[in-house]
Amino acid sequence: MDFGPYYTAAVLAGEHQGVGIYSGADTGKDPQNVLADTSTLFAQTASRVGVHRPFLYLYPPILADMLIPLAHFSFVTAGNIWTIINYASLPLVALCIVGILKLRWLSWGSLIVLVAVFSYSPVLQSLAMGQVSVLLLLLWACGTFCYTRGWYAASGFAFALATAIKLTPLIVVVPLLLLKEWKVLRGFIAWLTFLAVVICLINTPSSLVDYFGHVVPPMSRGILLITNVSISASIERLFLAFNHKAIAPSTADHISPILILLGKISAAAILGAVCVLTFKKRNEMKVSDRAMTVALFAMLSACIAPVSWQHGYSICLLALCLLWAQAVREPITNLRLMTLFLGTLALTTYLNNIVIASILKGNATHPILDSVAMLLVPVAGIVLVLTELAAMKSPNRQKLLDGRIAFDESPVILI
Repeated sequence: MDFGPYYTAAVLAGEHQGVGIYSGADTGKDPQNVLADTSTLFAQTASRVGVHRPFLYLYPPILADMLIPLAHFSFVTAGNIWTIINYASLPLVALCIVGILKLRWLSWGSLIVLVAVFSYSPVLQSLAMGQVSVLLLLLWACGTFCYTRGWYAASGFAFALATAIKLTPLIVVVPLLLLKEWKVLRGFIAWLTFLAVVICLINTPSSLVDYFGHVVPPMSRGILLITNVSISASIERLFLAFNHKAIAPSTADHISPILILLGKISAAAILGAVCVLTFKKRNEMKVSDRAMTVALFAMLSACIAPVSWQHGYSICLLALCLLWAQAVREPITNLRLMTLFLGTLALTTYLNNIVIASILKGNATHPILDSVAMLLVPVAGIVLVLTELAAMKSPNRQKLLDGRIAFDESPVILI
């Protein structure tokens, strides 16, 4: 359970040893998916509080600080409370999405959103693993909801807290800059600065220096595990499959730096293309379009990050709900509807789970086919983002969040 490292880090932070939460993770080697060495302060603390075989803590210090209240309970009790918090977050996610869509609380549309939240595969994986992805989904949804309501400071706080917990939500700055949302950006910067001060007061500035100076750089190249479904890792896996090499973290040490660079360039090129589309459409965008754009950038962050575990795709649920509501409310071509359907199917990662289970059990069908199947997840998200931004037109999209068309109306399909 991934809550173990969170809990151990919270204990250290509560004991004013916050600088020790990265002991063993700041050696200069990639600390991802690595068990803490028994000689480190982190491992010794984990053993003392009942966390057996803990992985290293790889998040910014604020998550540990937020969980300090749970450190006053035993590990088992704290784990149960954390699970309850995660489950309790799901109805809040649904409420935020319902608010963005301007649906009645008691309606078929709201019920569909609630069912989607509780049945989305990455969310279920996050719950099972005790991951923080559900909280990040809630913050993205809350930030987007506050933005549509004109609560810019609250929106900035939600996005800032998400960024302080995990760095990938920092991508929200890109659409905010392109759309010239200066009020949200000011709130974001102000709250992020405040959170940095809080971290320094609780953990000392050395914790931030250690994290950004020694923990983050080795993680930037990604990790070649089959459960990492980022676009860069997928490209590397496909290369290995064509060269009849095993998929393993140790293999990454023998991958050509050119191939690693290719993955990074691909991610940067995709981000660049999305930025160009957003920039070209920005003058036509209504508030509903801008909320959709923010949600699509959340989806994009999971696809192009160096490391994207399956549960990390939980944040895609926000954009998927908005896209399906739009498909029901507005005219949509058959091609876009099919793209949305296939993209949703891929992003649920159920097919991906079957492929991974086959590989782990030694029943892989064919390395190339398996690699292609796993590549479908990030590609599906990228295609959806590009397709929807390219098709965005303000006269039609304005109806998305205005509530002028009932949620339960039949879609109009155009050939």
